[in-house]
Amino acid sequence: MTAELGMDWLAFELVEGVRRGDEPPEDGFTLRGIRERANGPSDVLENTERFPSPVGPATPFLGDDRLEWAVRYVGERPRAALDEMACSLDTLDEIVSGVDARPSVAPIPTTRLILRSDDRVDSVDRAKVEGTRGRLSTLQGALDSWLLNERTNPQQ
Repeated sequence: MTAELGMDWLAFELVEGVRRGDEPPEDGFTLRGIRERANGPSDVLENTERFPSPVGPATPFLGDDRLEWAVRYVGERPRAALDEMACSLDTLDEIVSGVDARPSVAPIPTTRLILRSDDRVDSVDRAKVEGTRGRLSTLQGALDSWLLNERTNPQQ
């Protein structure tokens, strides 16, 4: 079902995340160093070791922690993807119109992203992103309700 909805990527990420466990976030210093190396000259990347991460290993999930993480991830990840898509639309609008496309008093032409894969073509515009973003709260409510039910009425 997730593949039919174009959400198989989320299922794969979810399974992989549950397998990995709870990973500590990388600190700003590490991320800044990685960003600087990635944006620097290519010979710097070829001649240096990978930027070491000072964070420790992942901690395996125990019991209901797995469910709580999954519910939080399924609620947050699509929202992050929509935020990235909206940012891409803003950038494309700015390129096309030559003006700042963030909310302003004057409407600007709508940019549409066409996403192609081997067997699908999807069209995404700002209205579709905002409509989907609005429905995510319904999804989060359903997930929270399911999790509460699982905690209070575990199946034997």
